[in-house]
Amino acid sequence: MLRKLSKAGFAIQLLFTIAGAVFIAFTPGGSFGSMLFDSGNAWPVILPPELLPSSPGTLQYLNAGLLLLIALFINIILVKHDLMPHQSFLGALIFILFSWLTPASTFLFYGLVVTLLLLISLNSLMNMYMKSHPYSDVMTATISIGVASFFIPETILFLLIFVWLGFFTLRITAWREWVISIVGTFVPYFYLGVYLFFTDQLWLFWDNYVLYIQNYTLLFLPVSLLNTITIFSLIFLWLIVFFRMVAGIGDKLIAMRKRMWMVTQFQWAGIASLLLLSYQSPILLPLVYVSLSMMIVFVIYQLKPRMLIYEIVFGLFLSLAALGRFFA
Repeated sequence: MLRKLSKAGFAIQLLFTIAGAVFIAFTPGGSFGSMLFDSGNAWPVILPPELLPSSPGTLQYLNAGLLLLIALFINIILVKHDLMPHQSFLGALIFILFSWLTPASTFLFYGLVVTLLLLISLNSLMNMYMKSHPYSDVMTATISIGVASFFIPETILFLLIFVWLGFFTLRITAWREWVISIVGTFVPYFYLGVYLFFTDQLWLFWDNYVLYIQNYTLLFLPVSLLNTITIFSLIFLWLIVFFRMVAGIGDKLIAMRKRMWMVTQFQWAGIASLLLLSYQSPILLPLVYVSLSMMIVFVIYQLKPRMLIYEIVFGLFLSLAALGRFFA
């Protein structure tokens, strides 16, 4: 399947991408146990849930549209940084197919907004390669992380695991970039604080943060057997793709190696944020799919391995994910 999709024309790949997004929009979505927020453990988000569309169907279409937008952005990044041929839409297609395993949750919208913001951060950090003064890129990357943490506080880990490790990968040692990264992360909080101060909501926002931290618990709720098997197939696919990438990346150009290591660090930060999100973690699955899609595209186009094991595991995952949208 993967090999055939990679060799298909641009129009065919685009058609399958749109069809995959339509499938997400018009199917119920998987169940991952309780995805509801109790009043004592609500995020200190800036967009109250009541402002979202009240109709579950409308929100489902909105989420599918956001997934499609993220997929297009992934494709642009892969092409821009020479990780995929220009006449290919495979990165977007694989991301949409992975997204068949997403929860039917009102709060998935927040996870998608965060994923889009962090993609901006990834693109900015990848742009920094070979720049002597990448100040604007550092600022853009970290402001995106700061805004993302409004919605999901755990994503502040991207500053530590993604940006700062990325500095080591890019051999950035000047103190200015490190200071800018801290300033950029907290600039959105300054403007948010000013807004909340003048609208008399500052202390309420602060109390919500304190309450969120006090009530934090690392709890994972049981999921259905079908979703459990699907998740294990996803983990196995990630392992074989990751180790194949590590084994073959040493022969590639240094620019390609550094960019793929940044994708890997992006993935580590995403997994850490997902795990810390506790029982709400499934809403950050699209964030993990971003880096996994990029890794698979890199392996297919740049390393060209024998595809049998990848085809089997990916086909198994896709079949289980499709079933899970109806029966899990």
